[in-house]
Amino acid sequence: MKQILKCIEGIGIKREDKVLIQLWGSSSDLDYLHAFEKESKKYSDYITVYHHSKSGYMSEFDQDDVVEKIDFKPFEENDVVIDLMAESIAPTPDFSKKAIGNYRVFMGEMFRRLMQSSTFVQLRLPTNEMADSLGLNAKTYVEVLNNGLDVDYKEIKSTGEEMIKKISNSQEFLIETGDEKLVVRVDDRPWYNDCGNGDIPCGEVYTPCIETSANGRVLIETTKLMGKTFDNIVLTFEEGKLIESSEPGFLKLLIEMNEDSRRVGELGFGTNNGLSNLINCPVLDEKIMGTAHIALGRNTMFGGKNEGDIHHDLVFRPTRVLFDGKELIL
Repeated sequence: MKQILKCIEGIGIKREDKVLIQLWGSSSDLDYLHAFEKESKKYSDYITVYHHSKSGYMSEFDQDDVVEKIDFKPFEENDVVIDLMAESIAPTPDFSKKAIGNYRVFMGEMFRRLMQSSTFVQLRLPTNEMADSLGLNAKTYVEVLNNGLDVDYKEIKSTGEEMIKKISNSQEFLIETGDEKLVVRVDDRPWYNDCGNGDIPCGEVYTPCIETSANGRVLIETTKLMGKTFDNIVLTFEEGKLIESSEPGFLKLLIEMNEDSRRVGELGFGTNNGLSNLINCPVLDEKIMGTAHIALGRNTMFGGKNEGDIHHDLVFRPTRVLFDGKELIL
């Protein structure tokens, strides 16, 4: 619990902030909610907590007009929202068709309000349910998660700021992975520093790169798409679009989606020195210091123009990165 609560330091809560802390999990997970509430009171005088139970929603949402009766006020006018996820927020197969429909409407209405907050943090908790939802061994997941949380958040922020200062005015990146070379343009797109105020564990700088700019090839050590794992896969891009894959099954899955799902929409670099080993879990792997990642698909949520059906991160350890001809030390 100590490592988890430490992340509150990186969120940057101010005394006057209205903070909403939400738990997605069962009653057995309420200790996390109570602990975060207690710790957050050291930083803010205005704390609200909310417990979301999918097992409860499964029966509650199997009724007509249920969403119209929900009070959405707790999700409005918050400065900071902290989502504690002990389980996946996706509906389970036990949901009826009606319940799924109502649940999706509820989620849409709720998140529309939550996204108006200035800070929206999502933290995956060290539970078996969350490990299962990510397709990870529980022991490995908990160990990696704790390492990624037990860090110096001021140092991560400083590392990201220094990197952005170096590269913010650059136009083009040349990324080498062994014998493969990939060129991506960023031009004047903004860079963001994820240092505790977004996805946790935190630690990345990223930008919505120019969607038509990726040209060349990149070697990806491992990635998982639609439940299928692909190892040591070489991807070829032309004018931003994936046109060839050394594993045909990977490209086939993407062709079944809309065209933008094959376009590169993000370039990023990890800055978390508490993480080290790739475990084929992008939300953790992309934060590892020394890694880089590109993402296929949607980037409109952080200023891009890609309307892909997915946002799929591809994490790798580059052998060399050049920005406008200058070497970037990761």
